[in-house]
Amino acid sequence: MQDRMTSILLLVLVSSVYYATASGITSSNDGSHYALLRAITDERQFEIDSFVEYTEDLDVSVRGGRFFSVRAPGTAFLAVPFYAAAGCFPYPLAELPSKHDRGNPRLAYLLMLPALAGAGAVTIVYRLLRSYDLSVFASLTASVAFAFGTINWKYGSLLYSHSLSAFLLIWGIYLALVIVRAGRLHIWPAFLLGFVLGLSVLVEYSCAVFLLVVSGYVAIRLSRRLFSDQGWWRSVLALAIGTGLPVGLLMWYDTINFGSPLTSPYAFVTTYAFGRSPATIYTMPLLKGLVGVLWYGLDGLGVDNQGLFLLMPVALIGLAGIWPYMRRQPRESILVLGVFLIYLLTTAKMINFHAGSSDGRYLAPYLGLWAVPIGFALDAFQRLDINSTLRTVLSLLIYGLLYISVCNIGVLIGYSYNYTLDLAALAQNIATPSNWQYLLGAIFVNWRNVPLLWLIWGGVLLVSIGSIFVWQARGEILISWLKERVPRHLYSPLACGSAALAIVAGSFGVWSYFPPARQIPASPDRDQPLGLTYESYAELASIYPPLAHTRPGETVRIVLTWRALQPTPDRLMVFLHSLGEPVVRYDSPPSGGNLLSTNWLPGQTWADMIVAEIPSDAPEQVVYPLTAGLYDPQASRVLSATDREGKEILPLVGKIVVNGPAQPFEPDYRFGDIIGLAEPEVTHEGNNLQVCLRWVSLAPTSTDYHVFVHALSGEDEPLVQADFQPKDGLYPTSVWTVGEAIDDCVTLGAASLTDKWKVAIGLYEFESGLRLPVVDRDGLLLDNGMVVITPQ
Repeated sequence: MQDRMTSILLLVLVSSVYYATASGITSSNDGSHYALLRAITDERQFEIDSFVEYTEDLDVSVRGGRFFSVRAPGTAFLAVPFYAAAGCFPYPLAELPSKHDRGNPRLAYLLMLPALAGAGAVTIVYRLLRSYDLSVFASLTASVAFAFGTINWKYGSLLYSHSLSAFLLIWGIYLALVIVRAGRLHIWPAFLLGFVLGLSVLVEYSCAVFLLVVSGYVAIRLSRRLFSDQGWWRSVLALAIGTGLPVGLLMWYDTINFGSPLTSPYAFVTTYAFGRSPATIYTMPLLKGLVGVLWYGLDGLGVDNQGLFLLMPVALIGLAGIWPYMRRQPRESILVLGVFLIYLLTTAKMINFHAGSSDGRYLAPYLGLWAVPIGFALDAFQRLDINSTLRTVLSLLIYGLLYISVCNIGVLIGYSYNYTLDLAALAQNIATPSNWQYLLGAIFVNWRNVPLLWLIWGGVLLVSIGSIFVWQARGEILISWLKERVPRHLYSPLACGSAALAIVAGSFGVWSYFPPARQIPASPDRDQPLGLTYESYAELASIYPPLAHTRPGETVRIVLTWRALQPTPDRLMVFLHSLGEPVVRYDSPPSGGNLLSTNWLPGQTWADMIVAEIPSDAPEQVVYPLTAGLYDPQASRVLSATDREGKEILPLVGKIVVNGPAQPFEPDYRFGDIIGLAEPEVTHEGNNLQVCLRWVSLAPTSTDYHVFVHALSGEDEPLVQADFQPKDGLYPTSVWTVGEAIDDCVTLGAASLTDKWKVAIGLYEFESGLRLPVVDRDGLLLDNGMVVITPQ
């Protein structure tokens, strides 16, 4: 119970610190992951043409004129739920100082993913060390050293793949050791182990070696009993299915985007040509590379690197723990230290082991493995029978190394991309409140949003408590019911069948959500015909819906249907913009990047499926015209549009209306059971006569009625009048929604008013001049279709 509570507290504390350090999307690396994430969520495709700016033209691959993220897709895939669910949670308490897409409130929830993954890796390290019967002191100190004394802290706050890889690697190691200790490969642990191993490859291509090593270790250690069990094939099948799900998704992703299941985006990278082949990557002299990775040195590109032991001196403690670990756990230490050694040597052989950040980040996913010998060293120190003086000296050495490591990592973060730490800005008297405030503020740039993470943790706690209650109350009844009605020999077939059904359903779900490259979506049946031609290249046939209703902060879907006339010499972009205010701003290659204009075939049709997010501060009760067309981004030229008669026109294709909230009320007057009106407010001050009207929509109408407000004399002679559409013509009656209240005021000149005057109000059709009949609260029909207000 103590270990469980310690694990929970460790998870919450570390994730809070990591999350407080997050600063948004900071560079081309996380920008490449983010570009793929946005392409998936916004356009449901893998091409990042619309978001390539986030890659800074560095971490990008180009194939067939289309842009792709150069990173493995797993990080973006796992980030999708965080980004999508952000719309269901409270607005961030503070804006992240993101380098890319700053102001997007979803970033605050997206950055929870690396924080949780990095903290999860720390928690599993603690559980692994405690499973060796190491002391709480040794296990907790080693875990804290890993959490804050290594670059796991830095990458636990960034949308790089390293925190997820660290979590999956240490979890995979832990699961493999648990399975081997049990002496048998059970079905569900085998499936979970396979899934974690396969998922690690989906997140980081280099983890394929890790998958093979761990699978081989489990097979060798269980070889004597694996095939002697009667249902061994079910366990092996579960392991294969678990591994095949994420690995199969990765191979499918690589096939549709890069032409082969074994071809990665690195084969089409544009900036660093040496990254296209292992033959050009692993060319560093091993000894020189080891010095640079472990201590300090220049890589093959002439860039220096802060090595493991120099940047994170607490890692030196692990050297003293290798022998105790190998002596107490000779077989398990081979796996843990062997995996770390493989990737240490692999990193040292890389021509660019500085990794663009000069902190040896390629080792970040594997530092959790090195925390194990650190734990054994600390446990051995605690067991030493030495005098107090020597123990004090060794304690000072241990905590001194930990302190230096934490300070190094803090400064490393402060000097990283998108952070503003400047030690020269500190006052001479270092121990001042202003200095501490500056230092902490320069590192913990997201501390104001930490309560959001705690809110999520609170929800997890409530769900966990509820699940435990339901399981205790209903779980035993369900299990006994199944045992009574299902023969034991059917357990495994039912489990395998359920897993197969889930795989099929998941495959269909994935296939429908991630359409394959170049798949052209079908256009809807109910389109508004347009018939616009853009020079000699394409026709815009229709838009659906022609009038889109929405509210601030909501999303609206609009579909443009096109027909190609001929291919273009240069790549064109499609745009759909609102006039007046930027409530809709869509710019993308045709079909969201699935079809380049240079590849058009005469007569080919496609649809641009646009999901527009309306700004939360968009003015309400306004109609915005929509204009659509094609433009050449290289030449900064918009293609001219002509109608069916060949006349060049401004291509207005539809409208989008931002409605107000429903505020129904019982009106004092009813105009044809379509529109209601509250008792008008008439104010006469000096030479101004103000009439304020509060309308309510009672039923939809396709007619844009005009309002008349006339000031009449006692003999019904017109004195002054105004005829207009509501809201100065910006909000005609045809776009009102039922139950919506519309407030509108008009001011008339009152200089010509006589001693006796009154105000007449009504609605009429502009072309015919016919007025809507109007009745009062008692149902009495008013004369001349007018509401007459006589001032008191």
